[in-house]
Amino acid sequence: MTLNNIDYQKLECIHVAIQDLQNKYSIPEDDSDLDDAFKFVEDIRDKYLKETEDESKWKSNRAN
Repeated sequence: MTLNNIDYQKLECIHVAIQDLQNKYSIPEDDSDLDDAFKFVEDIRDKYLKETEDESKWKSNRAN
């Protein structure tokens, strides 16, 4: 999966919105639905970060 910067920013907005809802409705940290929502967003976000990191390493190695 390849994400662009706009998609990454959308994931960050979703993550913040979930945190805001958690605070607004006092959802406990151990809520399984909340945990699932964070995990889903973070899994996609982490894939993007890894792809970006791998691409940067590839470009760096190619330049050398």
